[in-house]
Amino acid sequence: MDLAEVEKNLIEESVGRLQDFVRGLQSSHPDFFNQVVYDIWSASSFNLTDQHRVGVSLTDLVYRPAQFLPDGRLYEGTWNESSDQIEGLGVLVTSDGSILEGFFSGGHANGKARRITVADREEYVGDWQDDLRHGHGEVSTADGNRYSGSWERDCKHGSGIERWIDGATYNGAFFEGLKKGEGTF
Repeated sequence: MDLAEVEKNLIEESVGRLQDFVRGLQSSHPDFFNQVVYDIWSASSFNLTDQHRVGVSLTDLVYRPAQFLPDGRLYEGTWNESSDQIEGLGVLVTSDGSILEGFFSGGHANGKARRITVADREEYVGDWQDDLRHGHGEVSTADGNRYSGSWERDCKHGSGIERWIDGATYNGAFFEGLKKGEGTF
């Protein structure tokens, strides 16, 4: 398989993932959508809730096919044409093969997104702020462990529930990634 075929296959996979993600997010999180003017592949812009519109004119959002960024990551989705930054809805593939699908603002993951990390086979679905898990989210690992709760600056922080494959559960407080404060096992 030559390089052109590999790139074509990667683009087709990214398009499919983005379409599936948009459909899933629309049905599971309708509060984060005002209306998506969609088919995204032929649309030049789409409407998001007011929280995602801050400072961005929707006429500035344009779809661009998959392309490599200067840092080596691959991105497909919408861009802010005025600032030439990732903005809106897209799929980002990192150099280690991890995939981040969701909302971007100012060139960073901001809002709802899902990340599948290849190295540790972990999936996170939830809130992001400046490329960090921040707000509410759920993570599951390949070995079956799960956490659902609050995040701050990429760490479990606040209240949450951790469940292990053996059936054990911790429901309580976390501080900077550690179980700390009141909680029950």
